[in-house]
Amino acid sequence: MSITNIQNPHDAISFIYNRPEKSELNLPSEGISSLQNTLQLLEEGKYIPILEKIWAEQDHSILLQWLRSLPQIHAPLLAERAIAEFNETPTVETIIKVSIPLIKAAGYRTMQDCRGVYDASLMGSHEDLCDVYLQELDKLFTKSLNYPLATIIPENQAKIEKYAKERTIEILQLSLTEKLPCSSWVAQHGMNAFTGKIILFNPADSDRFKKDFVDEITKSFEVS
Repeated sequence: MSITNIQNPHDAISFIYNRPEKSELNLPSEGISSLQNTLQLLEEGKYIPILEKIWAEQDHSILLQWLRSLPQIHAPLLAERAIAEFNETPTVETIIKVSIPLIKAAGYRTMQDCRGVYDASLMGSHEDLCDVYLQELDKLFTKSLNYPLATIIPENQAKIEKYAKERTIEILQLSLTEKLPCSSWVAQHGMNAFTGKIILFNPADSDRFKKDFVDEITKSFEVS
């Protein structure tokens, strides 16, 4: 994949498709230490300049501490933290208890942000985001432990689902008190972005729809 294939330069999810080939991108020379107005960028959902700095960062430990220090509600950064956690502690336990649960939680946060947008084409956007990070995790796992990630999944599926549900509920509960990003970030991934007719719900309705999502997911987890 190449950045030249992205039709919408504001679409963070399509930009993330470039992650496997980030070394070929024209990334900044400096990493996260040179990032300015981080909280403002997060609130506005402007993830691409943040991702560029993350991908340019050479110190894995500094990156992980920085990602942990941010509000834990931003889908792309939750997924980036999943990779950083494994880079710091490349074990099966990290995969089961931390990395896969964080990626799954990132998917649910993406779905939640989609509730602020009137665009049915966004239904699969969470899968588009998560697939890239799961593939990256698989590559790192195989490189570190010399066998594919898929070999540990069946016997640990129940544990993974347990930890994923716990992490997701924790993060969705945070979303009720933290300032969420503008849903325009995920709207840029929908078909309406290409027509110039992005429709965001008014703030009151958007907040209500996103809160309803938390209730829906919480109840579904209790039943399953």
